[in-house]
Amino acid sequence: MELLAVFILEDGKGMKMSNLHKPWLAQQTWEDLLFIHWPVAPSILAPFIPSPLELDHFKDSAWISIVPFLGTNNKARKLGEFLSLSPFLELNVRTYVKYKGEHGVYFLTMDADSPLAVIGARMIAGLPYFHAVMKHRKKQGIIHYSSQRRHNSQPDVSFSCNYAPVSEPYYPAASSLTYWLTERYSLWKAKQGKVTKGPIYHEPWKLQEAKLELHQNQLLNFLPEPIGHTSPLVHYCPTKHVKFYPFERLN
Repeated sequence: MELLAVFILEDGKGMKMSNLHKPWLAQQTWEDLLFIHWPVAPSILAPFIPSPLELDHFKDSAWISIVPFLGTNNKARKLGEFLSLSPFLELNVRTYVKYKGEHGVYFLTMDADSPLAVIGARMIAGLPYFHAVMKHRKKQGIIHYSSQRRHNSQPDVSFSCNYAPVSEPYYPAASSLTYWLTERYSLWKAKQGKVTKGPIYHEPWKLQEAKLELHQNQLLNFLPEPIGHTSPLVHYCPTKHVKFYPFERLN
């Protein structure tokens, strides 16, 4: 058995640590990860959050984020190589929720270019994964990233951008918006009133400011109002190793 340290954000007061003794299920390394964050009116996002989860706010504003990355070193504890995947690209749209005072992440869509990862995540974890044709290329320190969703019964939405770090790495201050957005160590699901938490573990985020050229973004077309008129908050992380732990039913 391994020691799992799950960090839980507490309304800008820092983190507390709950120690859970259980084996991890899978692990992965996130490479060339970018956070693209936009503020959004709570009334726009609230209809997409299933009860009894609650939309989380930072100073009265909700937030939605797009997160592209390359997933490498994919390994499953059980069934060994059968459930261990080759590197694949992933592109997530997420927002921020809480349940009984505990804060986490809620995924609205998750695109990946690995059919096996999409099928496995949908069937086993019940997560909103969709297959997409995706490209990732790094040239002279600039990452070129593009995605075109190709999933049955889903709109063929597109996304493309260039990005690069522009600052020295730093740890966000515990009272900052960046900390509130990134230091979250659980993903949440809710269906028919039943809440499930998926704990994860990684070292605290060491981030860099980044420049972004956003060429196309149809990932947020499902929202009833456009939000792209404001400049996003953008951060980059070159690599982050993460472990995923068993989902827990909370009610």
